[in-house]
Amino acid sequence: MKKNIDYKKDLAEKLEELKKIEGFPIGNDEDILSLSEPPYYTACPNPYIKDFIEEYGTPYDEETDDYQREPFNEDVIEGKNDEFYLAHTYHTKVPPSAIRKYIEHFTEKNDLIGDFFCGSGMTGVAAQLSERNAIIFDLSTIATLISYNFNSKTKINDFLSKSISIIETAEKELSELFKTTHNGKEATINYVVWSEVLISPFSNQEFIYYDVAYDKNKGELLKEFTCPYTGAILTKDKCKKSLINIFDEILNKNIHQQKIVPVIINYSYNGKKYNKRPDNNDLLKIQKVENYRIPYWYPTNIIPKGDKTGEPIRVGYTHIHHLYFKRILWILSKIYSEIKELTIHNQLFSLLSSSINRNLFKGNRFVINKYNPNGRINGPLSGTLYIPPLIVEQNTFEFLRYKIKTLKNMFKPKGNGSVLISTQSIVNVQNIKENTLDYIFTDPPFGSNIMYSELNFIWESWLKFY
Repeated sequence: MKKNIDYKKDLAEKLEELKKIEGFPIGNDEDILSLSEPPYYTACPNPYIKDFIEEYGTPYDEETDDYQREPFNEDVIEGKNDEFYLAHTYHTKVPPSAIRKYIEHFTEKNDLIGDFFCGSGMTGVAAQLSERNAIIFDLSTIATLISYNFNSKTKINDFLSKSISIIETAEKELSELFKTTHNGKEATINYVVWSEVLISPFSNQEFIYYDVAYDKNKGELLKEFTCPYTGAILTKDKCKKSLINIFDEILNKNIHQQKIVPVIINYSYNGKKYNKRPDNNDLLKIQKVENYRIPYWYPTNIIPKGDKTGEPIRVGYTHIHHLYFKRILWILSKIYSEIKELTIHNQLFSLLSSSINRNLFKGNRFVINKYNPNGRINGPLSGTLYIPPLIVEQNTFEFLRYKIKTLKNMFKPKGNGSVLISTQSIVNVQNIKENTLDYIFTDPPFGSNIMYSELNFIWESWLKFY
């Protein structure tokens, strides 16, 4: 790549021309430039592909070509325990250990690999581990950011020290949000279980789903349960959801959402864990937080209507900020503000991107069954934006500390290869000349049953471009 160039400035000057390329993201130039780390990663079509090919590619010469490979005919069976695979979630990931088998069979060291549906960038990881180079694309802005984090040269210790410091800074200011009491003494909340409130079709009165459907003796949620007012047999689908009228300070209007109430607080005191019903102090704290105006930026985009977005919309979650409990949103927005101030903010954003559409949004399920009679946290339902009847509000600080343990694997050394990342559509690859790539690995998107753009909308709302 060229030396003595201010690539940020150069990219800014090229943006208007790059907007003519299919797949240029929707968003402000300022946000696109802020996230880009040219020349190796741009959050828009990458104008440095030609330079990358000139440095790392080998021009095809028909007269001297002696390439010969037998078809790859082995079964490829790889588990999901790969440290890179587990480091950060994304739809339909393939472990890099599986991709390596193809790359190493069909190419030589220092060859140039292409992947134009790169997802989380596992082909780039596999190429580096095999001492190859790669050019990878995706239409999704969050996909290319995750790909960049997996393929960047960031040192693990830099990520660890700064991410831990960010969490500690946020906790110093906001630790009170996840505190409760144990016999009058301060304790730390691990998680809170919230239950939806339903209306009986027989009495037309409200009841708390958890209180009526949970059978403590059997340790399970009953499919058929008794109306607490009439004694009639009910099933969940026969009951209407109770709606609550609340004032949304962001939208500056009253809105209707499903009514949910806290039913379990799991907390720690002196190294032991306990469960309790929320007491008056807990309920007052929740109400106080709800009435407080968060002083930091967070996304408030309207959720577009789509195949999967109907799930939150049907319960009144019409905007991104509705998908979070207020105290979780407060902590996330504080952490976001800290990340934006630091030099490796792209890598640190993985703290949020690994969590904001997983255990920290209202899709986080609390499951009770014969295998888990006391219930357990089960995370969101994959491939959907499903809002469950029992929702877990998890301690944000503790969950992010847990995520750091896996996220650090994103930044483990991967070898001597180099990877260039471009955010664009495969419809237009005019910036790649013919006969320049040695091998293309393609794992196409499951577009008929996984709605990538809808599921990625949460992520991309925090990025501010789509």
